[in-house]
Amino acid sequence: MIETYSTDITVASGSIIPFNLLANSKGCSVKKLSTTMFRLNAPGIYKIDCSASVVGSAAGEIEIGLTKNGSVLPQTLASVTAANTTSVYNLSFSTCVIVPNACCCSDDVIISVINNGVGSVFNNIDLLVTKL
Repeated sequence: MIETYSTDITVASGSIIPFNLLANSKGCSVKKLSTTMFRLNAPGIYKIDCSASVVGSAAGEIEIGLTKNGSVLPQTLASVTAANTTSVYNLSFSTCVIVPNACCCSDDVIISVINNGVGSVFNNIDLLVTKL
């Protein structure tokens, strides 16, 4: 299990969101490879929860989502249309990711959170990954 977060960070459109601070970590089933990438180390089902408080740097769609090995998981896309650059919006998603039994031909499962919308300031963004 790992819980990580960032506060007051600006993230450009199309960029992976960094998680600079560690809230909790237990076990070795999830490894933080960098501020933007996490490896799911053991076969099984992982519950992934993300919540954000965000302000758009420009009017337009603010959107976050989870990537698995570089591909966005469509069920995780959370968005809102910002009319200005002062309103604070709350976005969240929750999903499960399955890591199959490892073999010599299987790839690691690497997850990240992406900002698919306009550049935004994340007042607070939290990511919790739990192996079930």
